[in-house]
Amino acid sequence: RPGRSPAYPEGSPPPRGIMTPRDARDRSRRLRPEAPASEGNEMSDRERLEEEYRMLLFGVRRSVRYHLRRRRFYKRFRDAALLVAAASGSAAVAAFGSELTARLADSVEAAVPAAVAVMALAYLVAGSLRKARLHTDLGRRFIALERRLIAAGSSPSDAALVEATQERLTIESDEPPVLRVLDTLCHNELLRAMGYPRAEFVPVTAPQRLFANWTDFRFDAPPR
Repeated sequence: RPGRSPAYPEGSPPPRGIMTPRDARDRSRRLRPEAPASEGNEMSDRERLEEEYRMLLFGVRRSVRYHLRRRRFYKRFRDAALLVAAASGSAAVAAFGSELTARLADSVEAAVPAAVAVMALAYLVAGSLRKARLHTDLGRRFIALERRLIAAGSSPSDAALVEATQERLTIESDEPPVLRVLDTLCHNELLRAMGYPRAEFVPVTAPQRLFANWTDFRFDAPPR
């Protein structure tokens, strides 16, 4: 990760001018006066809270990206379904009109499955619209939580962190089942935005990426 000291073979000294983590700790101890035990515990608790804050903020931001992707997918699916419906509907109307003048009975018989297909398509469009709205609402709630976390600063109190965690769990309880491959793509996307190298990304195959919005292949995703 950025800022992480490189690893060297065990027992070999690092190149000249490179400070190892142990050197940094020893130098810090020499320059800093000895602190009482209570102060040391306080520093440890603060570091723990800061780490939990970073993990929580990262998870919330990943969830924002996830629901934005899901909303975009369902809106595109709805638009494609409407386009297909418009094209097929125009052809069906033309065929129905020509058949009506020639063979009325056959036209009615052909119109029944066409009507069923139109109703099924309407159901798919309505379902896609409903799911798009759901993910829009979930994304907005996660964005609101992200704003609260940023406003709290990088060193929030324990009570504020617990409250934010509870709110995140409340939002997640309203989520549909999570697609783990898609969630991992959001994980990698966020790492890229934060400047992490590709070596830190979770591997995702091309078929997994292609069907990420549809289904999950066997996949071990990072914890949320």
